Amino acid sequence: MTMDTSFQIAFYNDLNIFDQKKIDAFVCRCYQETAVSSVHLPELNVLSVCMWNGNQMIGYAGIFLYPFSSTQSVFAAITCFCIKPDQRNLGYGIHLLAYLESYLHEAQIADFSLFTCHPKLTAFYTTHSNWRELPIRLTSGSRYDSRQMGLVVLFQSFCKHMDETRMLDYDGVDLDLPDGLFL
Repeated sequence: MTMDTSFQIAFYNDLNIFDQKKIDAFVCRCYQETAVSSVHLPELNVLSVCMWNGNQMIGYAGIFLYPFSSTQSVFAAITCFCIKPDQRNLGYGIHLLAYLESYLHEAQIADFSLFTCHPKLTAFYTTHSNWRELPIRLTSGSRYDSRQMGLVVLFQSFCKHMDETRMLDYDGVDLDLPDGLFL
């Protein structure tokens, strides 16, 4: 199947309000939320990656960079990864995932990436990419806990000094993310 898609990358904060609201509405529809709200906190300066088919947005993911102080590294958090519901199971998710991985490798803006997903989605990420499941717990203060939420932690390295075995040294990682945010 040939993907006739294009990608647009811009910092969410730099977009005009119309484009921000378009992204917010798209992500909220994909997650079947009844109300549309802002999907990114302004202080995170999320890098928005929109996947287009002609003039129709069919996929979206956000990337924000965050310091990982225990290793003096920077990690890229993937957030709001979604494909338009009527375009799912057509290969667009694999295409967006490959684009994100390629971008993160080539841009060299992060040492590694962590994110969480529902266990039933783990096979999608581990089969179609270099994401690996890690048996660690992600927390953010006392507010969020990946294990209590029933989420799987996925990891991918973008540099030689931060590999999967190094992450296994940690039973748990407290990301100390801002209120209202979890991966």
